[in-house]
Amino acid sequence: MKIIEVTNYQEMSKAAADYIISKVQKSPNLILGLATGGTPVGTYKYLVEDHKKIKLPIKM
Repeated sequence: MKIIEVTNYQEMSKAAADYIISKVQKSPNLILGLATGGTPVGTYKYLVEDHKKIKLPIKM
């Protein structure tokens, strides 16, 4: 397990989004199981921003 230290929620959200984005770019057929609740909302906002900029393909 890799532990990434950050100083606040915003940094954590960005780091998590960047990690997810890198995995999806390497494996476009990757299947994600995403959490619900309030904790991941910041991460999801970064993922949406990235999708709007880069337009990674999304399969549902």
